Amino acid sequence: MNHKIALLALLFISTFGVAQTSITKNVVTLISFEPDTGLVPTNTDDLIIQAGKAVNFDTSGTVTQALTIDPSASLNIAASMAIPTIILTADNNAGTVKSTEIKYMSVATLGLDPGYDAGQFGGSGAGAFNLYTHLVQDNNGIKFALQVVPDTNYETTVIPIGIDANSGTQITFKATATDLPTGKKVFLEDILLNTVTEINNTDKSYTVTLPSTLSGSGRFFLHTLNAAATLTFQPASGSWFLASNWSPAQIPTSIDDVIIPTGKTITIGSSGAVAKSIAINAGTLNIVATGSLTVSNAITYLNLVYVQ
Repeated sequence: MNHKIALLALLFISTFGVAQTSITKNVVTLISFEPDTGLVPTNTDDLIIQAGKAVNFDTSGTVTQALTIDPSASLNIAASMAIPTIILTADNNAGTVKSTEIKYMSVATLGLDPGYDAGQFGGSGAGAFNLYTHLVQDNNGIKFALQVVPDTNYETTVIPIGIDANSGTQITFKATATDLPTGKKVFLEDILLNTVTEINNTDKSYTVTLPSTLSGSGRFFLHTLNAAATLTFQPASGSWFLASNWSPAQIPTSIDDVIIPTGKTITIGSSGAVAKSIAINAGTLNIVATGSLTVSNAITYLNLVYVQ
């Protein structure tokens, strides 16, 4: 069910005192009810709001399987049900600014979510400047003006950005982010130039001039990451992919600098290891056959620099 429709239905129940109704799952999470019980409903529970009781809806999530409301009960839906949102803009520095939107919601998948994702209306025309996203998974070639993705695993959810522009076009990317988790920032990755740049709508942007005509996704990707950090490996040996092996305790991302101290051995046993740079101080970096590592800048070993 569409969120807006569901909320209107709930408001109707609260306003007009309908005695009973049934609401589908995956709409909102019931945060408070029967405070004296200490119970919180799940999406397999039936909830009865008794006379004189109040239920407050104040965050996105899931709802109980069935909802029964006494006419004298109250149902309150907070206006602060914020949805983390990024509005990405691209300016061709010739008078045209395009935008595309990404939202993070618990009901979403990385593929197509009918009723949530929205394709662009109509075509932009041959040679016209355009900005959009493609699906993270199961890309069907549709240009999306709005893509909704899960509100978990922000660091590993990478959004393909589509650009239609002629050779020689100078493009400036900016982003306006609202209600992202604390510490999360927006970064634009340029595969061709091997860069990852923080962007916002005030003092951080990314400008590039296209060397050739571009149509589609594959060069630019949007990331939501914590601010860049310098991570030092701690135990004598262990896995790259275990947060507790690092100080501070987080797995390196494509914007982080990595230090492998003397006598330490890191093993990369699966694909997906990334870093901005790596300094190996007489330590050992072991990449097994099933592993992969992508470094955007340089790897330094005993003061010798290897540029990727």
